[in-house]
Amino acid sequence: QQLNHNPATTTTTTTAAAETNNERFRVAIIGAGASGMSNALHLAPLVEQGIIAKPIDIFDKYSPSDVHPHEMPSSQNDENFHPGTGHVGREIGIGIWSTALEPFLCNEIDDKPRSSHVQLIKKLQEMGEYVGRVGYRTPNGTWLTKGTLNTNGVNKESANLAKDKIDPSLLFIREKDFLSSLKSACEVEEQQHGTIKINYNTHVEDVALPKDIQSRNDAQSGYLKFSKDSASNAQSSKYNLIIAADGMHSAFRLKYGGHSSIERKWKQKTGETAKHSEEWESKARDEQNAIIDRQYTVFRGNAHLSDSEASMGGTSFQTWGKGKSMRFAAVGMSHPCLSDDGSNQNIRTEKQVWFATILDSELSGTKNVDERKMLLLERFKDWHNPVRELIQATPANKILMERGVAHKHSVYPVLNLAEIICYQEQSKKRIQNNDTEYQFISDPSSGPILVFTGDAAMTVDPVLAQGFTIAMESAADLAKTLKEALVEERTGDSSESLTFDSSKLRDALKDRNQRRYERILCLLRATKLVQAISQPSDFSGFISNNFVRPTMMIIPSFVKEKVFSYVMKYSLGLYGSHAIPKRLSKLSGEITTAAKVR
Repeated sequence: QQLNHNPATTTTTTTAAAETNNERFRVAIIGAGASGMSNALHLAPLVEQGIIAKPIDIFDKYSPSDVHPHEMPSSQNDENFHPGTGHVGREIGIGIWSTALEPFLCNEIDDKPRSSHVQLIKKLQEMGEYVGRVGYRTPNGTWLTKGTLNTNGVNKESANLAKDKIDPSLLFIREKDFLSSLKSACEVEEQQHGTIKINYNTHVEDVALPKDIQSRNDAQSGYLKFSKDSASNAQSSKYNLIIAADGMHSAFRLKYGGHSSIERKWKQKTGETAKHSEEWESKARDEQNAIIDRQYTVFRGNAHLSDSEASMGGTSFQTWGKGKSMRFAAVGMSHPCLSDDGSNQNIRTEKQVWFATILDSELSGTKNVDERKMLLLERFKDWHNPVRELIQATPANKILMERGVAHKHSVYPVLNLAEIICYQEQSKKRIQNNDTEYQFISDPSSGPILVFTGDAAMTVDPVLAQGFTIAMESAADLAKTLKEALVEERTGDSSESLTFDSSKLRDALKDRNQRRYERILCLLRATKLVQAISQPSDFSGFISNNFVRPTMMIIPSFVKEKVFSYVMKYSLGLYGSHAIPKRLSKLSGEITTAAKVR
């Protein structure tokens, strides 16, 4: 149920600039964060091949000189503030799995990796560090299980392995270094190839349909509407595909997501009153865009301690509490830095990235950061070392606080955007004129296509550190889909012929949505399993604390390592969503046999 749920202010609109390739497929991306830039980089080869018009336009409402929204005073004491990465990023460490990096080096889009893609992977691996030994613990420090991740990194050979042969690795890197690496790669594309253009200070508010339909391209396109405070040179072309990468609280998702129910209603022509129609339509949209509270607050920080100073022993860990959704995790990370005199950039500094979760209204409601840090130390006072040491070593004003929330549903691509725009416009007129009749557009599949990506598509629980990974994988999959669906139709120099088949493209995007459904389903199932053990409540808490954990203590390490490896790979979609029953049945047999032997 959680997946694949398929149920304006004053603005200025610019006219399309005259271009020699204005009949080619055009793409606009809303948001210059991690997801937006990843999509542009994966689509760049299609521009080079002449399949997509030059350039891919990225629009972002912030300026390159703006600080991250989290640094703004109004946000520092608000646990419900969710700014995403922004285009700047924070000092906090983040995890990216190799399944998100390898598509940049494989041959599915181009004959060989692009220079910008190679540069991106090289810089990411230089700026971050791969995680090696990992494990799960109890609050008293007892190890429940341990495992070892691949630390060889990604290369062209690993990028072309079959799914069942992949040995995934996890790169930890500062969020700001991750975004700066993506931005540098986009700048290479913009300056050397003209395939990408990032437009800052440009706040996209809505989409408008062409008023004068003179070609098939006009019928399959739309313009962007910018706010009055956007840059004075903000300009919109006619776009066939709009990629909404504008974060968890996506304005485009809130306005256009979840409208498939409208299409069914229009075809039925029930003749219901305007008021009833508005209530019925709003209910479907609200369900589509619902955000659920995970019932805990997340605290994040970077402790400026080396592995030896923190007594980490070279092993990252996640510790599971027994109540109040308490959990603590720490991962070692290093990154380049300048020497004291600024002369040497080959020096690396070590930090321990940590996060804690807890359901505690007093703690999350405390506005003073120093008092909040003291309360956090108090709540974890009986936990094993180095939990308190890591919290203590982090400046109070650098401990980030966010409520654990996620989307209830993934969002379906909007393939009937023109119909929805017309519906909304007519709904306003119907209410004003007390009219109950609709004027139906002749082709419900006309207009541009709207695809959601990253947190705009679905914000997932941070338990398995795959938010960025899902977003980047989705970008690679979209590029692959467009490559296969955008069929060259031109004959001669006909300016009236589109370079793509609209019906074929929409069918391909439906198939892609199913693939993304299967991928996220794997993550959600694995997350559910981990949460049932790590954050138990009610009866599941009784089962976990009295049966599951004691059983884990007596199972041999080699069996637990198999389970750990399988759950990790399954969560990354490497086995497919249908592989879990058979495989887990086999593993459960091994666990039962091992428990009996003990």
